[in-house]
Amino acid sequence: MSNIISINLFPYSLSGRYYKKWNKEETIDVAVTLIILILIYNFGVRQAITPTIRGFSCSDTSIRNEFYINTISTKHLLFVTLALPFPVIIGSIFINNLRRNIALTPSAIAAQTSYFYLHYIIIYFFMTVGLEIIKCKVGRLRPHFITVCQPDLSICDKNPNAWIDEITCNTTTRRDRNIRSSFPSGHAAAAVFATFYVFNFVRTIIKSKALEAVIFKYGIISSYIVWTFICAITRITDFWHFTSD
Repeated sequence: MSNIISINLFPYSLSGRYYKKWNKEETIDVAVTLIILILIYNFGVRQAITPTIRGFSCSDTSIRNEFYINTISTKHLLFVTLALPFPVIIGSIFINNLRRNIALTPSAIAAQTSYFYLHYIIIYFFMTVGLEIIKCKVGRLRPHFITVCQPDLSICDKNPNAWIDEITCNTTTRRDRNIRSSFPSGHAAAAVFATFYVFNFVRTIIKSKALEAVIFKYGIISSYIVWTFICAITRITDFWHFTSD
């Protein structure tokens, strides 16, 4: 697994110490880690980093598109990229274990699942933080910026080519932040990241040539790849991102 995971958590986690035998305390690792990372992201990262304020031209029609609800919602995205990898990990270990001469015990399978998933959510966190920093630094306006912002554009009536350096939006603080962070696409980045991880994980873990193992491996990989393409395309068709995002 060295080609997938580069963080050594064996000495620092219950999942690492009990890697070969399940211990109910291992659930503490995942639960505590998720809670801590969510708190750090929501009350640390997002509070410390704010989007760069970018101006725009009155003649820029690319940011005047209608606002549409996400085809792939945030909850849907988190389910596929953050929650679903857990059963994928345990399924991969279990499938590969079915026809082994010396099979792993259920407790060992559970322990390894906890260990690998812990690595995944930590790497996912760093990916998310890095993405947030880039999005805020770039500060690119979304295709539906004007529609959601609802600014006073009276200056554009006088001069259709006027440049507006800064503008006050008549919307919520949350939406004001969101419409100023188009590049890069968070949905697409998370989808590609999860797909890349799952692709490498199942190919590395599942060595069995049994029919059920082959079907499981390529079924999971194909499903993630197709879903990622749908996710990326709908970000553009829903006018949440530009093609270059």
